[in-house]
Amino acid sequence: SSLYASASMEGVVIDVKVYTKKGYELDERAKEAYDEERARIEEIYEKVIKEFDKDTQKEGEKVAAELGLTNMHSELLKLIGKLKYRASYGQNALAHSLEVAYLAGMMSAELDGDELLARRAGLLHDIGKSLTHDNDGNHVDLGADICSRYNEHSIVINAIYAHHGQQEINSIECGAVCAADALSAARPGARREVLESFLKRVTEIEEIASGHS
Repeated sequence: SSLYASASMEGVVIDVKVYTKKGYELDERAKEAYDEERARIEEIYEKVIKEFDKDTQKEGEKVAAELGLTNMHSELLKLIGKLKYRASYGQNALAHSLEVAYLAGMMSAELDGDELLARRAGLLHDIGKSLTHDNDGNHVDLGADICSRYNEHSIVINAIYAHHGQQEINSIECGAVCAADALSAARPGARREVLESFLKRVTEIEEIASGHS
């Protein structure tokens, strides 16, 4: 093939496309540059993935330690860390799970239940939300499956199903998780639609009050 350029043009040729009946092919130098760039991108991608996995693992370990929870599989800890990057209706999934864990633990303790088990179930009740981006299925089934795989307590599994009404509540701890989940999701400002409806109610109350002043 031939390469044509104006006599007035100056510079260095860095890529040459060889046109054929089937389209075009890169010359050898361009192929080498392409392969090198692709390898560099793949190397950076692998490095970022490893760093992300390491960071999410540390986050999960920190949260579990904060709640006093032990003997949790490393894969579950990593998924807990990933909840930091998930949201539901504008509410951060990890912040929500922490609220549920603390509230469930307090309620369970008041009712003579197992506080740590309630915390554990509260922390893991939405764990499936870390899996929905990469797997088919809903977060309830995904969460129950992964917790069953790593031998979590039956009360944890029950709480995952029960907080969406897919099973009956079978324990104090599970009931505490379901109540805590509703409280965390419904408090004003926690989620976008809750905040909007709350502000609407406040406005309506103000209008009623103004009409009687």
